[in-house]
Amino acid sequence: MSLSDYDAVREKVAGVQQRLNANITEIRSNRSFTPQGRKREMARAVIDAKANLAKIKDQHVADRNARRDRLERLAFGQVGDVDPQTLIAIRDAQDRAQRIETEDDAAAMLHRATQTNDTTLASAIGLRAYNRGWTDVATNWAEKWDKAAYVEMFHDVPNGKNTQAADAMVFRVRPPEELGGLVGDSDLENLANMDVVA
Repeated sequence: MSLSDYDAVREKVAGVQQRLNANITEIRSNRSFTPQGRKREMARAVIDAKANLAKIKDQHVADRNARRDRLERLAFGQVGDVDPQTLIAIRDAQDRAQRIETEDDAAAMLHRATQTNDTTLASAIGLRAYNRGWTDVATNWAEKWDKAAYVEMFHDVPNGKNTQAADAMVFRVRPPEELGGLVGDSDLENLANMDVVA
């Protein structure tokens, strides 16, 4: 998984961390806090930083999903308004493609769709082949139907479990050492709401 998908948000994430670090430094230097009060204020600062990061992450994920949806439509679907007759043909083609069980069958059906210039069926087969990992069929379809560039761009948009793991790595803050292992949200909330002498 490439982290280049996060280039646009790295600066925002770094800004949140810098503001948190500045807040922590200010809390550390404020001698009016007791040690427990200082930890409470630090927990509140970390919670605020996490909330800011969550907003940035939500926007980033929404933008990424919108980009993926648009590219999937350009690669495998229909662009623009679709009349009812075409919509029926699309659904029929998708049903037929969904029943394909082997790469050889997909290649044979793609060949027939290409011979009859059946764009709808060819696109459905291309998507089925792409999703099943039938690389030869998917590549053949993309090249014959001039979709290779869109498929490549669609493929480059991160997706799946690895993307969620990368999101978790990128959209996080480093808490101050004073909070030790209290990085779980419930631990931080408990500390932030603790009734202590300031």
